[in-house]
Amino acid sequence: MTDEDAAVAVEVARTADLCALAAGADEPGQLAELLQTTPHPEELVAMWARLLVTLVPEDRTAELVDQLWREDDSEWLIAVEHFLDYAHRRQPGTLARFTAEVTAWPAASQAAFAGLVLAAITDALPEGMVPSHYLVARGLVVEAAASVGAPELADALAGLVALGWREPGALPAARLAYDLARHVEQELPGLLPRRQAVAALALVVGGFRDPGEPVVVRLHDGSGVVTDADEPLGIVDQSRRATVVAARVVRHAGRGEMRRLEAELTAHAPAPHDLLPVLLALALAAAAYVREDVRT
Repeated sequence: MTDEDAAVAVEVARTADLCALAAGADEPGQLAELLQTTPHPEELVAMWARLLVTLVPEDRTAELVDQLWREDDSEWLIAVEHFLDYAHRRQPGTLARFTAEVTAWPAASQAAFAGLVLAAITDALPEGMVPSHYLVARGLVVEAAASVGAPELADALAGLVALGWREPGALPAARLAYDLARHVEQELPGLLPRRQAVAALALVVGGFRDPGEPVVVRLHDGSGVVTDADEPLGIVDQSRRATVVAARVVRHAGRGEMRRLEAELTAHAPAPHDLLPVLLALALAAAAYVREDVRT
């Protein structure tokens, strides 16, 4: 990340949190002023869109879309159409059309729209977290993705981390797994991007621990933990086996042994569908580490 990119991220993070505070306090005038004066409106609105398609559960996003439709504002209807197109396609061009539409409105219209959007986002954020924490996570994955030669995967990886922030028990575990899998299918199709994504997330998780420290990953269903000392061969349960592989690649990444990481994947997750549950385990682990880190 360049110094310029870092400065933009800091400013967007500051504005995002102030906007959330203004929306929560029902201060539309203050929210309108923030939206009118921010030097990076497109980046701010794009961040909201990313959180709506990742962190916020689909049912809640559908409620928001229905609420926006019922406002019967022609400006809003166009924006909603662009957002739905983006949620379906996940293409940068559709996201750009959404942000361009919203940022072209008068400040009062933007503030009214943003108030509803931010209510959905803040409701979905875990306790103690604010919208800017998404940019903290994105900063970590930007560096990791660049290290594995895949900087274009930064948004997809940040989305996986945001998905992992959904509160345990808020939705059935199977639903979270489905949403994570769908995100991977949409934004990380094919073998190479998934291997690069595994390597990048392993670097993120490995960065939170000492090289010699054992890797312990708690299973999302609460049934126990696995470590990098476990052996994936012979484990029948796919989720548990994938979590063991995830722990082992984190160990290799933490030690800078990327060739051993590649060998691990070749041996135990050679196909795109094999990498999917490994990615899910790493996404949940990365989300947990980032979540605890920003709280301390």
